[in-house]
Amino acid sequence: YKVDRLTRSLTDFARIVDIFDGNGVSFVSVTQSFNTTTSMGRLTLNVLLSFAQFEREVTAERIRDKFAASKKKGIWMGGPVPLGYRVESRKLVVAAEEAETVRFIYRRYLELGSFTALLDDLRRRGVVTKVTTLASGARRGGIPFARGSLAYLLGNRVYLGELRHKAMSHKGEHEPIMDLGLFDAVQALRAAHCHKHHTARETPPAALRDLIVGGDGIPFKPIGMKKGAARYYRYIRDTDGAGRRSSDQPGSIAGPAFDAHVRSIFAPTSDASDKFNGLSLTQCVERVTILGTSALLTTTAEGQVRSGQALLSVDLAPFVITRRRRDVIGGESASRPIRAEARATLLETIARARLWLDELASGRVSSIDALAEREDQAPRQITATLSCAFIAPDLVAGAIDGKLPDRIGVVRMRHLPLEWDRQRQTLGLICGQA
Repeated sequence: YKVDRLTRSLTDFARIVDIFDGNGVSFVSVTQSFNTTTSMGRLTLNVLLSFAQFEREVTAERIRDKFAASKKKGIWMGGPVPLGYRVESRKLVVAAEEAETVRFIYRRYLELGSFTALLDDLRRRGVVTKVTTLASGARRGGIPFARGSLAYLLGNRVYLGELRHKAMSHKGEHEPIMDLGLFDAVQALRAAHCHKHHTARETPPAALRDLIVGGDGIPFKPIGMKKGAARYYRYIRDTDGAGRRSSDQPGSIAGPAFDAHVRSIFAPTSDASDKFNGLSLTQCVERVTILGTSALLTTTAEGQVRSGQALLSVDLAPFVITRRRRDVIGGESASRPIRAEARATLLETIARARLWLDELASGRVSSIDALAEREDQAPRQITATLSCAFIAPDLVAGAIDGKLPDRIGVVRMRHLPLEWDRQRQTLGLICGQA
């Protein structure tokens, strides 16, 4: 009935009108006398939409300003309530028992001196995240800490009585539950253990960029890498494309070696010192199609003159980067064996899962919810533990004998597929001779 009920963005409405025009549809507002079939109607429409967009942007700015001003005054503006507090009259109030848990986590981190050790210790002690009851009655939280949630807790300045807004911290209305000395000591230890990795990769100088595709049409893109002072790149299948890699499709191709080999096809030895006579591979190659262990090159007119052929087949086997060898269950493993503490935790979890499964199957426990209430855990945590009752026998035997690799523990064993072969595939394991 009004134009701003459809959209309050000029660019968005322009796209909608294009769709309308393409289908012979005119836009008419019931309470506003204009339509898009006339030039005056379109002008009026654009003016109204400009005011609608202006109103939306001003409203958003006022909300952001109000939010920033409230945070500056120390007013809590809602959101997830951190562990150690509860909400009363729209204010944060200290929850004594949870506050002591937070202080214990901070002190324990200083004692252990390791984030991973702290994570394992909290899971053994049964320390879980804050339980929140939603307006719908559903419960959220009450699960073991993950790396992200624990890292957020260890750096949350709310525990100092502050509220954070973007890059600024302001004095809050709520009471602190931690002294500044303990908080700063934890931050110093975290900073000492922080390893900064530069994930941004430089754009590699790949000669066949945007030209290589698989037989199923999924493109290969160049990925740059660095090893010491050396820089190199390889072509990998685009993970954003549709479909998965079939068994006859290589996943990674050595970029410099493959480019040099293709270049040698079009550049005689006499031209090599002349830098390919100033001619790039894109002027000679129109498309590279990966078919199994071969690459089919479709040449351009210039490439056909140089090579004498419109289609060229290149053996791809020497340039395929094979995947690393997987760990062998029951045989010699390429990785360090599972640690004693992780092994004990895994076996204890498997035993508990089998016991709970037997209780559910025999009817001694009526449901997962009843089991969760008895064990004082969230139903989601009970379900995750129960999945360990269906682990393949050889994986259980490997855990008992201590032959599983160190990278496999309780976290990776949960929610595995039911099929035993898929479990081994998911974990990157193969069966070997005991």
